[in-house]
Amino acid sequence: MSIEDRLRTRLGRAGQTVPVVALDIEETLAKGRRARRVAFARAAGAAAIVIGLGIAGASTLMNGEAPRPIPPVDRSPSPSPTTAPRPTEQEIESVVRSWLQAIQDGDEDAAWALMTEGARAEVGRSRFNQMMASELPEGFGAFADASVDIEIIEIGTSGGDSGFVATMIGSPEQEGTAAFRAEAIPLRIQGGIPQVDETFEVRDEVNTAWTSASLGARPFRVGDPLDIDQISSDIERVYLSIDGDPAQRGQFDAGRTSAVVTLDRTLDAGLHVATIVMIDGDGRIFPEARPFEAASP
Repeated sequence: MSIEDRLRTRLGRAGQTVPVVALDIEETLAKGRRARRVAFARAAGAAAIVIGLGIAGASTLMNGEAPRPIPPVDRSPSPSPTTAPRPTEQEIESVVRSWLQAIQDGDEDAAWALMTEGARAEVGRSRFNQMMASELPEGFGAFADASVDIEIIEIGTSGGDSGFVATMIGSPEQEGTAAFRAEAIPLRIQGGIPQVDETFEVRDEVNTAWTSASLGARPFRVGDPLDIDQISSDIERVYLSIDGDPAQRGQFDAGRTSAVVTLDRTLDAGLHVATIVMIDGDGRIFPEARPFEAASP
């Protein structure tokens, strides 16, 4: 007996014992056949999807193209840009001495190479060569003497950058006469390398009565005001350093072209050197060095 025949027999008996609901054997068998067809169709559809994926994968491999995985996202922080190391005072001093020696030796190319691009553009090579043939060897070149001391002073310029001033102090021989003298030149750091930023510009000298030898020695005590007068109108900031100490920024009154620096220490009796540094609106540095004598405080 087939499965359907057995179902007919059981349903017939059930219909006799449970009369509440009429049981139609043919309708029940038809529903069963439809359920089997739906289940078979679903299974066939799933198999087709699996086969399709396999064919697509095989086609990709046959074309010589392996599946391309999604690269992982690199969430590590990007490296910060490298900056050139800050030169030491000894390195800056070495550049200054090399520049002074090149001037004394009449080596135009060597001295020119140690200057900033801005200074070279402002001076011009023709003018520089003329100066090398006349005043520079007797001027700056005299400070190439090994006995000359060099003080390096850091100065804040425009845009938060730093410039430097080298103050040369000693008794070099100039025009046949040796005497205590002081000169100052500006420098800048370009690509981590110190370079001389001297433009040899002739400017009106500022007035500092407290450095005047004609007034004689006077005591200098902490808190004393030191006036700097007759400052050029294009200057925006003024600094003062004594004996290579960290530069003090002066209280600058541009309308009166004068500045005042309050002395931050008492000076011992004897010779001292004041380095006055002026910075214009373009960030150019103009230093002056002046020896003066202090009396016992």
